[in-house]
Amino acid sequence: MSNPLFVQVLAATTRESREQMLSLATARQIYSKNIHKTLINKQDNRLRLKAKPPDGHADGSVVDALRSLVHRGWVLEALDLSDVCMSTDELRELLPVLMQCHSMTGLNMAGNARGRLRVTALDAPLRTKLCRTLRSLDLSGNALDAASAPVLARGLERCSALTSLNLTNNELHTEGARIVLGALHRGPASVLQDLNLSDNQMTAETAPELVRVLEQCSSLTSLCLDENPLGSDAACDIIKALERGPALVLQQLHLMYVSLAADSAVDLARAMTAWPALKTLNIAANDIYDEAAIEIAAALPQCPSLVNLDLRSTCIDDDGAKKLAEAMLLCTKLEELDLAGNFVKDEGFYLLLDRAGSCESLQSLSLDNNYISNEAIESARWPGNVEVGVQDQLQFLGDLSEDGDEDA
Repeated sequence: MSNPLFVQVLAATTRESREQMLSLATARQIYSKNIHKTLINKQDNRLRLKAKPPDGHADGSVVDALRSLVHRGWVLEALDLSDVCMSTDELRELLPVLMQCHSMTGLNMAGNARGRLRVTALDAPLRTKLCRTLRSLDLSGNALDAASAPVLARGLERCSALTSLNLTNNELHTEGARIVLGALHRGPASVLQDLNLSDNQMTAETAPELVRVLEQCSSLTSLCLDENPLGSDAACDIIKALERGPALVLQQLHLMYVSLAADSAVDLARAMTAWPALKTLNIAANDIYDEAAIEIAAALPQCPSLVNLDLRSTCIDDDGAKKLAEAMLLCTKLEELDLAGNFVKDEGFYLLLDRAGSCESLQSLSLDNNYISNEAIESARWPGNVEVGVQDQLQFLGDLSEDGDEDA
């Protein structure tokens, strides 16, 4: 009887690198003799597999193919099932297969909300040897809610080798996030390198658990908390925890749209000098104003690794823009500066262009959606080494506060 297998698996030979993630089509009927020949030719039977979305004309299913691979002795080191749109029944059938994968280091189940993946269904696999070998787990975009958190927590506590965890775009809320963070504290916090909890509707009440985890994360290189209404006080506590925890190794920090206020942004600016490895800082969509922008500008020359600085929609006016322009001259690695959606006007625009031309490392300067006049744009001297964005400028109407007082 024929067996369903991925077509590309049959093409794999000893020339395939174990580090390469093979891109796989859906299952088809393949003769046993071809399978046998492939198993003989491929001396290294470890695979890293990435499935594609289902094909209605293909025989068998993703789960059928995986079941056949495991049964025939293939060792799945990494499995990427992201955005495959598996049904609830397929997800249920997948679990026994995962329980047999005792050497898997990477599992990506992102974007399978169609089957309403619940961590309760992953309880059994996460209790097996699978969790002991996992180094990367991606469950983003699966509509996981607070009811799933206790089961996920039981698995995470056992994932002692986990270095990367992505739970972005779920529905953990404050209650679920606190349970998950407690598990990380008891489990892999000391070895975590990449933690993404963005877009989970976490509030300030999660701050104590988050701070406790971050203080343990001495190996953390990337933290993303975007689109969580944490509030300025919680953000300040998180910044201090990062100073006490992974300060020397932190490379990426994403705090976009977390309700960061000017005073906490000032604290962030002063903390930047304690993060020598920081390459990317994103604090877009927070009202930090010129006060914090000036402090960030003062810190930039002491950030030797900073490559990307995202300050979109942060209420920065000309005063802050001018200070950032002057600081660019002392930045040796800065490649991208994003000031779109602010209140930069002609004077700040001219100075930014002038200093951008003298910043040898700078490649991109975004000034879209500001208040730069058409006349200034038409007469500008553009730096040859920098791509400058000035689209969709708004019209500055001036300060109307005096007129408002007179009318009153």
